[in-house]
Amino acid sequence: MSNYTNNISYFDTVVFLAKKEPGRKFFEEIKPLCGRAYLKPTKTTGYEGRVIIHQPQRAALKFLRKFESEHGKPFKVQEVHIALDFLSENFEDAQELQHFLEQHFVKSHHKGISTNYNSTYYFSPRKWGRTNAVVYSDRQNRFTGTPCAHLEFRFSGSSLVAGSLGIKRLSDLCRFDFLKFWAKKFVLKEIDYPQLGRQSHRRGRAKQTDKAGVDRCFAGILKRNVWYANGEPAVITAQMIQDFFRGYGWFKSETALRRLDASNFLKNMAVV
Repeated sequence: MSNYTNNISYFDTVVFLAKKEPGRKFFEEIKPLCGRAYLKPTKTTGYEGRVIIHQPQRAALKFLRKFESEHGKPFKVQEVHIALDFLSENFEDAQELQHFLEQHFVKSHHKGISTNYNSTYYFSPRKWGRTNAVVYSDRQNRFTGTPCAHLEFRFSGSSLVAGSLGIKRLSDLCRFDFLKFWAKKFVLKEIDYPQLGRQSHRRGRAKQTDKAGVDRCFAGILKRNVWYANGEPAVITAQMIQDFFRGYGWFKSETALRRLDASNFLKNMAVV
């Protein structure tokens, strides 16, 4: 696994609905405190626009809390993306860590097929959905300018954001506990290949106890069920094992996967 120098967690994107469009002064004040901020139209009844803010700093969150209190709370948080960046010395190390996360990171309540799109790995089949997780390593961290492996959880829909994150209003952003969130969501598992091979043996397939053998054994099942990329069988991942074979009564994913200690990844995590 790749080395990394530090990790940083932050809100990558915050989207909220405004009953009345914020004026020019609002954007003049918040733009120096974030990566980007702009307004888009919305079809939601009772609201005039959607405000999109990328990489808000702590000062930006405090500004939003103050702005909300001054305007009678006419806002509803609609979308939140939470990022965790593992800072690396070079892009090669960052890419190595991305591959590690693709193999071992497991998203709970997951449905569908993980996909690659322009060097970004999506843990769901669609680029956009109510929930998704993505990882990429071909861009620099927005705050330090250093290479990084970027892991991001995306939540879309005001009811989902409120229920899953406890964020209903702009003031809730300041109270969000990043460490508690990642302690729950940052789950790593590895495949127990001998156990996986023994389970395949019970189904009348050749017994395999090594990674290459198990990959060959299960690749046929996966390919028949569209688990492939560019016409080739997909690489077997912990997410795939946990999700795909859940419906097979003979397969016990809990015995074929071992949970890894992820606490070291969250030590000394900085919050922007």
